[in-house]
Amino acid sequence: MVALARRSSTLTIPSGFTEGRGINNSRTVNGDYVGSDGNLHGFVLSGGTFTDFNIPGALQTTLLSINDPGDFTGDFDDGSGIFQAWFSVGGTITSFSVPGALSTFAYEIDNSTQLVVGYYIDSSGILHGYYRDTNGALHFPIDPSGLRCDNPVWT
Repeated sequence: MVALARRSSTLTIPSGFTEGRGINNSRTVNGDYVGSDGNLHGFVLSGGTFTDFNIPGALQTTLLSINDPGDFTGDFDDGSGIFQAWFSVGGTITSFSVPGALSTFAYEIDNSTQLVVGYYIDSSGILHGYYRDTNGALHFPIDPSGLRCDNPVWT
C-alpha cells in the first residue's frame, strides 16, 4: 500500500494499482503502477509487451503522456518529496522544475517541436499552468486573467 497525502485527506492505494495515462496512434500505452515497494513506477505497453520505465536514481516515476513518435513526459521524485518534470525525446531524458515550485508535472508533449505543457504547485500550494518551449525556456504562470479559483466555483 502507498499513502498519498492530499490537502484534506490521505488516499491509500493498494500495491499493484495500475493507471493507463497515454496512448499514441501506434497503440503504445504508457502509465504507472504501485509496486510491491509501495512506490510509483512507470511502464510502457507495446505490442503486448509490458516494460518498466523508471528515471535512473528516482524513488518514484510516473509516465503521463506519449506522443506519436514515442516520446514521453512525466514526473519523478528523487526521494526529496518534490516532484520534478521530465520528458524523453529519442531516449534522451531531460528533467526540469519551475523555479521555486514545490512540484512540477509534465503532462503533454507535442509531436514535432518538443513543446511540453503541464502544471506546477507554488510555495503557497496553488496550482498554475506552464509550458516549456523548444528552446527550453519556461513560461509561467498560465492563469486566467482576472479570475481566481475558490474551489469549486470560479469567481
